[in-house]
Amino acid sequence: MTEQTEPRDFAAEQIEILNLVAEHKISVAEANRLLAALEQEVAQQRGTRRLDRPEAPAQPERPTTILTEASLPFGLDEAPPAAPSRPAAEREPFGLGADEQPAQERRDFRGANLRGVDLHGMDLEGANLRGANLQGANLRGARLVRANLIRANLSEADLSEANLERANLQAANLQRAKLAQARMVRVNAQAALMNDADLTGANLERANLQAADLRGCQTGNLTLSRANLQAANLEGLDLRGRDLSHTNMQAARLDGAVMAEARLDHANLQAARLGGADLQGAVLSHTNLQAARLVEANLAEQRLDHVNLQAARMVSANLKNARLEHCNLQAANLSGADLTNAFLAHCSMLGANLKDARMEGMRTEHTNLRGTALVDEILKGLDINIDLGDLDIDVDLGNLGRMFSRKAEPTETGPEED
Repeated sequence: MTEQTEPRDFAAEQIEILNLVAEHKISVAEANRLLAALEQEVAQQRGTRRLDRPEAPAQPERPTTILTEASLPFGLDEAPPAAPSRPAAEREPFGLGADEQPAQERRDFRGANLRGVDLHGMDLEGANLRGANLQGANLRGARLVRANLIRANLSEADLSEANLERANLQAANLQRAKLAQARMVRVNAQAALMNDADLTGANLERANLQAADLRGCQTGNLTLSRANLQAANLEGLDLRGRDLSHTNMQAARLDGAVMAEARLDHANLQAARLGGADLQGAVLSHTNLQAARLVEANLAEQRLDHVNLQAARMVSANLKNARLEHCNLQAANLSGADLTNAFLAHCSMLGANLKDARMEGMRTEHTNLRGTALVDEILKGLDINIDLGDLDIDVDLGNLGRMFSRKAEPTETGPEED
């Protein structure tokens, strides 16, 4: 009777190679050669065709780890579930707490130098890569669900089509990284550096991007709905036509951003900086722009419905042919703004500054333009609460009274100090 040979655990072998690199026993170049050879053996054993989900094998003595989509589909032998006392994943906002995930066998690569390593298609779900150097690494199509990548260096790494759902990328370096078509739902990228990253087609729905730097990113077909962009730096970003509904962009920097035809309904842009931003054709319904900086912003032919612009700084803003209904413009600074042929219905403009504003052909309906209220009393009613936790972000409203007061010096129209 022929003795049956036990099948090789290729997944375990690949993880073991990665552990050898993390322990400085082999170089990255040697690891890449071993991984390539192992992948070739997998292809020879299982054939080059992509397999459908096979019949469930007999339960192994311990959970196995599947590394490549080409060898086996994801999800056959998942890690044991979290303890019952742990809060349900659905209650975790933006995937926070990845650092507290239950330890998984042979998946601790903290601080490892994995620069340039080829990990494409590997299953690293729940892996601890905190502080790891993955600069230029190939993680294309990799599974990094709930992975701990806090302060990891992923600059110039290829994460195209990778699954990073609920991963923790807090303070990670993702500069010039390739994240095209990546799944980053509920990812925590708080304070991450993402300058010049390729986010084409990436899904960042409900992601935490608080205080992240996204300047220079490629954003075609990017999904950001319901994301937290509080205090994020989005200066000059092209967000044309993007869905930004229900996003939190409180105190975000959006100077020079292109947001034409973007969906901004129910978005929170309180105290955001939008100087020179293009908002033409954007959906602005029930949007909070209280105390926002909209100097020279383009709102021409725009419809604003139930928008809060209380104490907004709209010096030299373009509101030509705009239609404002049920908007709060109390104490707004519209000096030098162009309101030619604009229509304002059911708007409150108590204490608004219209010095040197162009109002030829402007029509009003149930709108108070007399400014009978005291500016200081209006400003006392402002409710601006920006809670950034450990982040030191301060919005100073102490000089707003002087800014809008009729007794103050005329507002300059030149460059404004930050």
